[in-house]
Amino acid sequence: MCDQSVAIRGQAFRAFAIRHAGWDGFLCLVAIMNCAARKGLARRLSNRPDASLCGAALNGAIAKYGQHEIMKTNQDSQFSVPGWTVTLTEADVIISMDGPQP
Repeated sequence: MCDQSVAIRGQAFRAFAIRHAGWDGFLCLVAIMNCAARKGLARRLSNRPDASLCGAALNGAIAKYGQHEIMKTNQDSQFSVPGWTVTLTEADVIISMDGPQP
């Protein structure tokens, strides 16, 4: 298997936020992946659903793999806060948002 960089210009990264209800509360997972390579770039896990979790995953992916051209997310509130959008805008990343999740 070849060792191919996952931060190629023109590729899109995708961010997911998943909340799972458990016996003692919620478990929140944020994952950022490269759509073309289908490779996970960063993930963060917490018991608090806040935007800082998404920011930490985003900063981790950018620090490790460099910037990318497009960030795809849904319209959940953690992906529309200024901390998230400003970080992407300052890195010249195009923000693409799908409709809200059901």
